[in-house]
Amino acid sequence: DHMPGAAFVKDADLRVLMASKAFQTMLGIDPAGMIGKTNSEIFPGDFGRKLDADDRAILESGEARIIEEEFDGRSFETSKFVILDESGKLQLGGITVEVTERKRHAQRQDAQFRLSALGETLPEKELLALGLEMLERLTGSQRGFLQVIAPDSETLELAAWTSGTLTHEPQSIDASFPPEVPEIWADCAQTGGIRVVNAFPNVQQTDSLTEIEPSLRRFIAAPIVEDGRVRMILAVCNKHADYDEFDATTVRLIGNDLWRIVRRTRAETALYKRMEELKALNRRLEEAQSQLLQSEKMAAIGQLAAGVAHELNNPISFVHSNLGSLSCYVNDLISIVNAYAEIDNRVSTSQPDNFD
Repeated sequence: DHMPGAAFVKDADLRVLMASKAFQTMLGIDPAGMIGKTNSEIFPGDFGRKLDADDRAILESGEARIIEEEFDGRSFETSKFVILDESGKLQLGGITVEVTERKRHAQRQDAQFRLSALGETLPEKELLALGLEMLERLTGSQRGFLQVIAPDSETLELAAWTSGTLTHEPQSIDASFPPEVPEIWADCAQTGGIRVVNAFPNVQQTDSLTEIEPSLRRFIAAPIVEDGRVRMILAVCNKHADYDEFDATTVRLIGNDLWRIVRRTRAETALYKRMEELKALNRRLEEAQSQLLQSEKMAAIGQLAAGVAHELNNPISFVHSNLGSLSCYVNDLISIVNAYAEIDNRVSTSQPDNFD
């Protein structure tokens, strides 16, 4: 009776011989009323039949085992083992402890690790949808959706949802909601506070909210805040039981992880884009520099050619300008020579001695 779990002993026919008081506090079952009953009599249905199969397997093998069990939405671990009574007959002993919280913490931690790993490869939209699906399972919800605050801080935009959230095609729904609309998530956007509602019909419901989920019963809406601003809002709804503090914390943690990954991915994308822009700018600068160097080379060649042409032009001009004077002199000399030749032709025969 003073053990942390519920203890029991069963005979070879699987009828309860002893049961501790913890059955009352743990499962609401009177331990005295369990005496002499079988598993199926205490737990009718599939769960009772599962207990029978596990108990018989342990009695036949004689090996102790720790068995995980799910009952009424809660998780248990039962250590079962074979014992002998005073007459040597086989009996089955067991100790059952509830591990719901431990299992929920482990599942949440696994989900966070998986999100961190997949955040390196998945596109943003797929990552948000996956995170919502995880959150829906972790909280036992039937619906889930995520809204982001637009850059203008004036509207909420539906960014992701689980498969069962929308009752018709999402394209037919206006996915933007002004924050001033008196809806639960809009209130979260304005106040930055989480809302947990386990009696939704008592909360004012607008037409747009009814359009998203007409059969809303229970609801958690958690804003993700960074630098004093609400960046996005996660919401899950319609858990079979009331939402508790663990559910609210889970929504917060998964939401923070999603935003951290999205923010990092966006920053990396922006950095990559900036790097590509800088690379393109560097290429243009290199091209401009190359063109400038080419222009400078051509200017230098032009200047050199002009200098060479100038140096060549000076003597050519000198020669060209003196060719006229030379032509006059030569013409005069030729005229004199021609005159002498003509005189020689006329008088050389008659007066040959005068021109020797």
